[in-house]
Amino acid sequence: MFNSSIFISNYYKNFVLKYLFESIGNDLYPNGDITTKVIFGNTKKLATAQIIAKENGIVAGFEEINWFFSSFMAFLRRQESKNNTINILSRFYKKDSEKIFKNEKILEFTGPLTLILQIERTILNLLQRMSGIATETFNLIKTLPPNTQTLIASTRKTPLGLIDKKAVVVGGGFTHRLNLSDAILIKDTHLDPFGRENLNIIIEKVLKTLSSQLSALSPKFIEIEVLNKNEAILAAQTFQKILHSTVQKRQCHVFPQPIIMLDNFSPKQIKETINELNKKNIQEKILIEASGGINKINIKKYLIEGIDIISLGYLTHSPKALDLSMKILQKI
Repeated sequence: MFNSSIFISNYYKNFVLKYLFESIGNDLYPNGDITTKVIFGNTKKLATAQIIAKENGIVAGFEEINWFFSSFMAFLRRQESKNNTINILSRFYKKDSEKIFKNEKILEFTGPLTLILQIERTILNLLQRMSGIATETFNLIKTLPPNTQTLIASTRKTPLGLIDKKAVVVGGGFTHRLNLSDAILIKDTHLDPFGRENLNIIIEKVLKTLSSQLSALSPKFIEIEVLNKNEAILAAQTFQKILHSTVQKRQCHVFPQPIIMLDNFSPKQIKETINELNKKNIQEKILIEASGGINKINIKKYLIEGIDIISLGYLTHSPKALDLSMKILQKI
């Protein structure tokens, strides 16, 4: 249901490269790296740099940095036609999603000294953020019982967008919605103009419109955010009504997976809501998601029978960066 194929697409690669190139552009505007200029001048000396882990974690971002090395070198060769041999030779000692340990050398690369100093922070920023998110996701999942069937997903509270989403996947989590075109999620801001009491009418309107535009829109799922038990029941009844109708018309294959998000429900409220849905026999074929205020401290309280997905905004909106550092090996 949660599609991560975008991370092997040219779209994602171009998104990453644009972000990294803009980061370097911001660092060098308007006068370049003036510290490196006044210390090293126009030296053409080569140097070898190492990225060292300062703490244990899960590495993420190596694929992206490898893309960057290749693309940035090609860019520089085009800019410096007199010197088309400029290059960075890199050696990655780990692969994305592998464990790294304190004081371990994880990446080594050789190239022009001045260039290495210019791109140092751009490289470290990406690796530290992605590895921090991947590490937090991995550690969170590791605390759960081994037989847990509940999916752990991120939200769209992602300052770096798809880059943050990719880091969650590297850490073993799921992406949820990748972007606004990936799935339908009816939130409070969609309902406010109509009034929340018309929640069922909005669902029916969305599905009716969707039925005529399915091939063009192709949503992975359709989800509605509810704020209380009564809204959850109304949403489930509406979904079941549409599901029953499409089965009768032999069109069940065109109906996207329905999901009800229980937003900011306490564990007690979740249990009461699921019990009521089961009593009314209106939960079949509908996935239930818990979201809002869930973190590594309280997540086990939300591992409730009937909850299929737990989404956590903290994984990406305020992650702790993994501590990495860079060292230059040669003395001049």
